[in-house]
Amino acid sequence: MLAWISLTLTAPLLCAAPQEEEVAPRPQAVERAPIQEPEQIKYESVISEIEGSQIIYHFEKIDVISSGKAVRADRATIRLDRENYQKVAAGSVLLGDLAVDLLGLPGQPVKNAVVLEIRLEGGVYIDTGFTVIECDWLSHSPPRGVATLFQSQITVPAERSPNAWPWRMQAKYLQEFPDGTLRAKFARLTACHLKDPVYSMAIEELTGTPDGKGEYDWSPTTPWLEIGQRRILPMPAFQFNSGEDPNAGFGLRSLRISSGKQLGTAIEVGFAASSQVFDGTMDWRLLPSFSTRRGFPLRSRGIFSNVRMTSDWDLFVLNDQADDVHRLHRFVERDQAFRWRARLDNRFELGDNWWLDADLALTSDALVDPEFFRSEWAAEDDALSELYLRKNSADSHFSVRATYRLDQAGFTPLGGYGSPGDPIVQQSDLLPRMRYDHFSTSLMEVPVGPFGGLDRSSPINLSWGLDAGRFQLRDLDIEAPPDKANYLPVGTEIRDRVRLWSEIAMPMSLSSVSIRPGIRAEAGAVRNADSGGGSDEQGSIESFVEGSMVFEGQFSDGWLHRIRPMIRLRNLQVFDRPDANWLAFDGFDTRRSGQAAEFSLRQLWYGRNPARPWLDLNLLAAYYPDSTTPLYADAFPSPRDGQAAENWGPGELRLVWDPGVEAGLLRGVRTTSHIRYRFDSDHLEEHFSQISISPNPNWRLALVQRQWDPQELPDFAFRNTTVQARWRINPTFEFNVGRTFQTSGNSTTSSRLGMTYYGHGFAFEFYSARNDFTGEQRFGVNLLPCFLTQPFYQEALTGQSSGH
Repeated sequence: MLAWISLTLTAPLLCAAPQEEEVAPRPQAVERAPIQEPEQIKYESVISEIEGSQIIYHFEKIDVISSGKAVRADRATIRLDRENYQKVAAGSVLLGDLAVDLLGLPGQPVKNAVVLEIRLEGGVYIDTGFTVIECDWLSHSPPRGVATLFQSQITVPAERSPNAWPWRMQAKYLQEFPDGTLRAKFARLTACHLKDPVYSMAIEELTGTPDGKGEYDWSPTTPWLEIGQRRILPMPAFQFNSGEDPNAGFGLRSLRISSGKQLGTAIEVGFAASSQVFDGTMDWRLLPSFSTRRGFPLRSRGIFSNVRMTSDWDLFVLNDQADDVHRLHRFVERDQAFRWRARLDNRFELGDNWWLDADLALTSDALVDPEFFRSEWAAEDDALSELYLRKNSADSHFSVRATYRLDQAGFTPLGGYGSPGDPIVQQSDLLPRMRYDHFSTSLMEVPVGPFGGLDRSSPINLSWGLDAGRFQLRDLDIEAPPDKANYLPVGTEIRDRVRLWSEIAMPMSLSSVSIRPGIRAEAGAVRNADSGGGSDEQGSIESFVEGSMVFEGQFSDGWLHRIRPMIRLRNLQVFDRPDANWLAFDGFDTRRSGQAAEFSLRQLWYGRNPARPWLDLNLLAAYYPDSTTPLYADAFPSPRDGQAAENWGPGELRLVWDPGVEAGLLRGVRTTSHIRYRFDSDHLEEHFSQISISPNPNWRLALVQRQWDPQELPDFAFRNTTVQARWRINPTFEFNVGRTFQTSGNSTTSSRLGMTYYGHGFAFEFYSARNDFTGEQRFGVNLLPCFLTQPFYQEALTGQSSGH
């Protein structure tokens, strides 16, 4: 790190060697006006003397510039070995070997060193072109290969720091050893720009080892979070690499203090680090917390990745001090105090387009998720243990998948907490299932006249596939207190099935018109291991024809309007239809004979940005010639369970309006809408709309409206509106508000109000939140380091802003 300093300082001395005498000469002082050597060195004065076996140079106000690097100090002392220096000055050593003789090879002390010591004192400033080093004094000893800095400070460039915040390391002692290792004692790491940092991570000893890639692996000892040089919190001693993702950060990530029904008064501290492990990178997250009601919940997460695998392990453990029972339509309680949750997800790249996912999901009881992982639970992220082997190629896909719930609690979806006597919620397992799909392949060319393009022919394409597996349906019930009624058990159903399908189609086109007729056949052999009835064999043949057109209108100002109407006629005939006791495991089991005409009218408007449409509008509807046997589809709206089918099935309107692609007055505006309409009863059954407005980074407004009104289930109808707003008033204050208003029915409403103050280096968020469904009211404070939440503001350095 400091070798070039020695070379730059000592090279000019070859031209100014002291005169050799029998008696050491009287020290001579040369006073002169500042001079400047060509692009190298300038100084106010220099004194040279011979002291025994050493030659000593004393510089005052030295300033060295070399290849974009710089050194400044009030004083510099250079000690040279008298005998070896005279050999160099006499020319007994080739000039090309000068650097090796003066400084030695990298990572090796110099046996016969010319330079014995270089010492810089007073306002030492070193710019290496990569980092800036400042210290009270610096001593570099080439014979030992050791450099020592006292009261040093190293500033890491902004482009290598989170959100362009310049990181600094302060250390009482910093040493560099012959093998390139750096060791700092009584060190501090901080993103605060003040001379005495308001906040920092204090480390008793910090060791950096070269990783062979130009970076350092850092190992801290006894780290603490300090506020105003007062130790506040102990921190985990995570290793990290100087070349890690700048946005990943390291050390403290967050500090949250809250009060509510669920946890009582709780404090959560978030730590993060990234380090090199074996041949990959490990990103750590540790979230220890204290709750007056629960005890000490601990959550940790580690993500390991290299070129062949990625592992994401999320662990939670708690010895729960609370004794509570949840009432979510019915009473639910846990039967143990020791609670835990594990989500171990692993993905392996086996080569040649082969991948293997091996995921493990375990939970101690059914209330861990709704109590401590509410956002994942509300989204019904149904985590399962599974093995998933697959291969993708240009013309086929192969997979083997096994899923199973290894614990009896697992992740219980919202439906699992229904009222006693409601239909049982069941889990579908694969034990396992093997699937192979071969994509479309041309069998032959058929002359079709003008619908065949330039060669007046069209290919007949064949695609086919098969799957075989064991399927299991089993109860996903949760345990209730002994004095409360439980669900009525249904029992476990197991089915073995082999299925084969093939499709032949012939695509044709004429100008903007496309037609694709085809036939699809499916056949399966089934064995029910327990009950369920139905046939041992199933089969079906479906004939279809698809037709679409594309119309384009080009406007003089560059706008484009594209219209794409489409119709698909389908006729499905199912053989060996199962009886009334048949249980459907998936879409293959739910098929039934029927006809359908599916219509789609999609319109797209493009402005000056051809990559994203300004407006995307799609209208879908299906018509059933025989309403007693409608043919349901996945992509088109179909009647839901319990709804009677009519000739015209439900229609859907899907709209995405994104005027922000054209900037201007509507920059930052985006609207999404989904409307489901029942033609049979002239009834709007479902409506979802969302609009967000963010013309600049300082504020954002979002409105969301939801409506769910099934006529067959009037007690479940609801309508609500959600408002979310964020307003950054100035660099110091920001307001956040969110509120869900219930306008009809029994929907869950909640509210959140927060204010964020961006102080010096940290952001303080004060918030209040309420869940009207559970009655929980929470108040809290979040403490977030600014360098992890927002870009660095230059005005913080100039002192023009009180924030940041």
